[in-house]
Amino acid sequence: MEADPIGRSFGNYRVVGKLGEGGMGTVYLAEHPQIGKKVAVKTLHARLCADPELVSRFFHEAKAVNAIGHPNIVDIADFGETADGTHYFVMELLQGKTLRQHLTAHGPLEVMRALSLARQVADAVGAAHRVGIVHRDLKPDNIFLLEGTGGGPERVKLFDFGVAKLSSAPAEHKTAPGMMVGTPYYMAPEQFEGRSNDASVDIYSLGVVLYEMLTGEVPFAQKSLPELLEAVLRREPAPPSSHTPGLPAWLDRFVLACLQKAPALRPHSMADFTAGLAGKARTEATGAGLAQTVVARAAPRPPPAAHAPTLRERIEGLRPHRKPILAGAGLLALLGLWAVFGGSDDVRAPSASTLAPETIVTLDSIPPGARVVRMKDNALVGFTPTREIQRAEGQTIEYLFRLPGYVDAHLPIRYLGGGDQTYTVTLVPQAPQTRLTRPAAPKRTPTAHAPPPPRRQPDPPRPAKNAEPAAAPASTDYELPPLLPANRVKRIGRGWR
Repeated sequence: MEADPIGRSFGNYRVVGKLGEGGMGTVYLAEHPQIGKKVAVKTLHARLCADPELVSRFFHEAKAVNAIGHPNIVDIADFGETADGTHYFVMELLQGKTLRQHLTAHGPLEVMRALSLARQVADAVGAAHRVGIVHRDLKPDNIFLLEGTGGGPERVKLFDFGVAKLSSAPAEHKTAPGMMVGTPYYMAPEQFEGRSNDASVDIYSLGVVLYEMLTGEVPFAQKSLPELLEAVLRREPAPPSSHTPGLPAWLDRFVLACLQKAPALRPHSMADFTAGLAGKARTEATGAGLAQTVVARAAPRPPPAAHAPTLRERIEGLRPHRKPILAGAGLLALLGLWAVFGGSDDVRAPSASTLAPETIVTLDSIPPGARVVRMKDNALVGFTPTREIQRAEGQTIEYLFRLPGYVDAHLPIRYLGGGDQTYTVTLVPQAPQTRLTRPAAPKRTPTAHAPPPPRRQPDPPRPAKNAEPAAAPASTDYELPPLLPANRVKRIGRGWR
């Protein structure tokens, strides 16, 4: 059990109280004895101080924050080690509460407030990306809402860079290949697979945070790790408006774009993220029936010079993956997924010079959530808004948009070859079906009943043509002659005369 550090000094500051505790360390309130300045002191748990890798990560956080130097990132002023081996660093004291505490107490935020906070976080993370640092653990617990800003706009502070990735870090301090780093509910699919930890993972995580600020829910809230992995890797998230009705359609599309499975289909940078929130990247089409808008073509992306992407990275998002067998939990599930998805990077895509230019097509609908099917192979592309990458220069591919309650729409797209194309389909509601009903019989007014007419006697049967006349019936007046002696009855037979 760790000793209580109350009253103990760390550098020039003496601990006066406890502020909170996390998985790696504890945060204390400390004060300078002479000038009275208050700071926060974070110490590494004693049981972790014997692990050189964890100690390195602890100080790595201070180095990462110092390298960024952004007003929306908590400032770290000092770090060191005490005589008994306790590692610590000194950071600015923040007054307020975390975004997690606010969401738990008050629920979803208003749209404009959520967008303001997301823009500030994007600015801070973008500054980190520009100096080669990826946070890798964005979540409401690491976003602090400052109070007492003098009536000005609300400000946020981003902290906890303990698992951040420095591109310039020594090899022994970098994350091992295939290692999963982050908090599962906010991790991008490639983090689960242990494939990549570049800036796109922060864009995905910030998309999850924005989703939660708008709805109070995360996109996937499965309780077990295997179910969560399957959902993040395979399922499409529901639009935020399905949790919070009334959200604008463009915001649904933007958030879902940040949550795309393939990194290439998300905003390419935090600058793009901020531009999307400001509405600069929105295009909407209106009109009856079918409407489409083609965004101005961007120059084709130059092929990478040093590293050709793997074939699996190129076709990510264009076809369904094999569904992994998720058995067990914890490490068994992670190892199984890595075995299925890790693959070999020895299989490279063909040279860029031999392939048609890559075109990223964004497919959307009004209202969103329509099922999009590629007609030539009857393959499910996704649910609007969705994107796919095609190398089909000069070809025309037809797509089917289907949404319950609306008429199916067919959209043929001619691929221009390179750049981005955006199409928005306005779906027409189905006409209500009218039921054929039998007209009601008119009401009869009661009247005096007349006596029924006499029944008509049936006509006698007519004789058939060419029929013989019927024999006259025997007369009923015929009588036998009287029995007289002259009319004796003789028996005919033997013995009688």
